[in-house]
Amino acid sequence: MAITLVDLPSEILELIFAYATRKDVKNLALTCHRYRQRLISYIMRQLHVTWTQILELQSLKSEVGPDLLARFCCELIHITTPDAYNEYQQNTFGELLNAETFPNLKAVAIASASLSHWLKYNKCTHIRSLNLINAQVTQSRKTFCLSHLDNFTNLHVLTLHKFHFDWNAEEMPSTAISELNLHDCTWQYPFNLALFNLQDSLRTLAITYSHNNSFVLQERFIEFLKAPFPGHLASLRRLSIGFDNYTENKKLLTLTILATFIETFSNLHHLHLYGWYTTEAYVKVILANFTFNFPIDVDVDIERQNQHNELKHHVIRWKRRLYDMR
Repeated sequence: MAITLVDLPSEILELIFAYATRKDVKNLALTCHRYRQRLISYIMRQLHVTWTQILELQSLKSEVGPDLLARFCCELIHITTPDAYNEYQQNTFGELLNAETFPNLKAVAIASASLSHWLKYNKCTHIRSLNLINAQVTQSRKTFCLSHLDNFTNLHVLTLHKFHFDWNAEEMPSTAISELNLHDCTWQYPFNLALFNLQDSLRTLAITYSHNNSFVLQERFIEFLKAPFPGHLASLRRLSIGFDNYTENKKLLTLTILATFIETFSNLHHLHLYGWYTTEAYVKVILANFTFNFPIDVDVDIERQNQHNELKHHVIRWKRRLYDMR
């Protein structure tokens, strides 16, 4: 009898599915009953649910059935419907998503309708990764404060989408995260991103802006590029700063900015810069005069002057790893 995909050991399937999308795995499971039985645990690892569904799942007490399988296999839950009432009324992490109900749950993503205050009423010892998405950007600015996660004692990875920061150093958070991902987030004086790393635990920082977000033109972001993480940058090992879907307000990668990154982050192991633009003259200086003690991956646009028309420029893509191998 021929060996099929579902006959392979779990270790091999793990390697294969690392290169497959969730949709691919779901489509494969639909081919026949045997495939579905074998792959159901992989599908159930990630559950996208509404508040209504998560409340209904909590009320089910059956010892067998699909609800039990879902709870046991689930490693990531994404609550997709923003609901301010349930965020404040439910003990989300202490009861609805507790370790007894979801024994293998490691990560939670929530489309939120609220400020981060509701999180301080939750206690959680099992979630390692939290992804908060501001789902009501057009209605009002939503603020986030790291101290609201002080009761998340095992949190290592924090991802924030479209939140605003304005807490000060007096609000000393005890949360010590190792990875921080910020997407389209803003802040105001006197806030500094170094307040995310008062415990000097941060190893990875990724900052992304998209769709012509004008915050990159404001003084607070410019100051960050000039003096990133004052007093709390020694712990960082990986840094990524990028821009997606920009047709205007593109950020210029200057010699000063690149030199600041190279000289300031002495312990950095890797730097990734993408979506910026630079000039042909800058590139020549960078390649001729800069020393790269750690890998820097650049994926930026180069504006090259048209030889026949000085007022016109054409753009080429510069994608390269800069690293002086020792």
